[in-house]
Amino acid sequence: MDSRQAVGHCRRVTDDHPASTMRGTARVRGARWWVVGLSAVYGGVAAALLLTLPTRDVKWAMTGLVSLALAAYLPLTRWITMRPAVITVDRGLLGLGRFGSARLDRPVARGAWYDRLSGVGVGTYLLVPTDSGRVVRVGGRGLSTPTDLCTAKGTRAVDLTLPAAEFGRLLAALGMVEVAPTRPGPVRVALFGRINHGRSGCLRLGLPILVLYGVALAMGGTMFLLDRWLGPGSNTGEIVGFGLAAFLLIALVATIWITQRRRPTPALTLELHEGRCTVRNRHGRSVAAGHPTWRKLRYQYRDLSGNTRNCPVLELIVASHQPLTVGLLAPEYAWRAKVPETAMPRYPVGAPDWPSLVAALDDIRADRYAGPGQTGG
Repeated sequence: MDSRQAVGHCRRVTDDHPASTMRGTARVRGARWWVVGLSAVYGGVAAALLLTLPTRDVKWAMTGLVSLALAAYLPLTRWITMRPAVITVDRGLLGLGRFGSARLDRPVARGAWYDRLSGVGVGTYLLVPTDSGRVVRVGGRGLSTPTDLCTAKGTRAVDLTLPAAEFGRLLAALGMVEVAPTRPGPVRVALFGRINHGRSGCLRLGLPILVLYGVALAMGGTMFLLDRWLGPGSNTGEIVGFGLAAFLLIALVATIWITQRRRPTPALTLELHEGRCTVRNRHGRSVAAGHPTWRKLRYQYRDLSGNTRNCPVLELIVASHQPLTVGLLAPEYAWRAKVPETAMPRYPVGAPDWPSLVAALDDIRADRYAGPGQTGG
C-alpha cells in the first residue's frame, strides 16, 4: 500500500502548529558501532590475557573479565539506548535533538515496532527524513499500527522513543490524524515464536553474549592444549595462538554485526478479514485459511512477590493447521470470566496487537452463526 492510499485514512492539519516539546529517550548515534567496538575490546582483552598470563592464572583472569563484562552490560546498554532526548515543534520544523531537524510537510512512512528479544509488538514507529538526508526512526510505545497505514517494514530498533501520549502529539504535529475508514481492512498480527530458534526467536539476538563466552572458553582450552602439545614457550604455539585469537575476534565482531542488522521475520502471520482467517508463513505464503474457531484460556504463573497472575490466551483453530495458542503476557488484560488453564502460549502477542486481534475475532463471531463445534469467545 503506497502513501497515496494511506492519505485516505489520514487528514493533513492545515493550521499552524504551536510550539511544543516532547520528551523521550534516544540511542546514541552509531549505537551499532558502539556495541561492535565494545565487543571487540572485550575480545582483545581476553586474547591478551590468554596469550600473556601463565596457564594457571588464565582461569581466574577470565572469570574476572566475564564478571566485569556482565556487571557493565546493563549500565552500558542503558547509556547507549536510553539517553534523555527532547523533540521540539516550532515554526514548521521538527527538532530531533542531535539527530537534526526535519520539515513538517515532508511525507513520513509508518510501520510496526517489535521487541528486540521476544519479537512481540511494542508499538508503532515513523521514518522521519531530516534536512541532512538521514532517516530517523521515532517509536511510540503501546500504540498499534493499523494495517492500512503500514508503509514501512517492521523494525526491532528505533532511534528515538516516546510514550504513547507524546507520540500522539507528534502524529498531530505531522498532520497524521487518523480517520476511521468506511470499510475496515484486514487485521494482521505477526507471531514470533517463544522458542529460541531461527530468525523468529531471540537466539540470534542472544548470540553476542554466547559468542563472548565461546571466545573465552575456546581460547582458554586451545591454549591449554597447545602448551601441553608443543611445550611451554614454543614459538609455534605463540604463532598459532595469535592466529586463533585474531580469528575468534573477527568471528565475534561479525556475529554481533550480523545480529544487529537483521530485520525481524515472524514465524507466522495471522490475517483476519471478512469472517476468514489466513495463516501465512515467514515467506508470506498461505499455509491455512478458513473460518476460525477459538476458545479462551488462561496462563497462570507466580510473580517475584509470590502472587498468582493470570494472562489471557486464545487457542485458535484454522482448518488444515494445528491449533495455535496465542497469548498476551500481561495480567492486566486477563479474562474476567473463569476459563480453563493452559501452558505458556506458543506465540506471545504484544499489547498493541492484542485488542485488534480480539476485536477481529469478536466481529467474526458476530457475523457468523455459532453452530455445533463453534467455540468462539
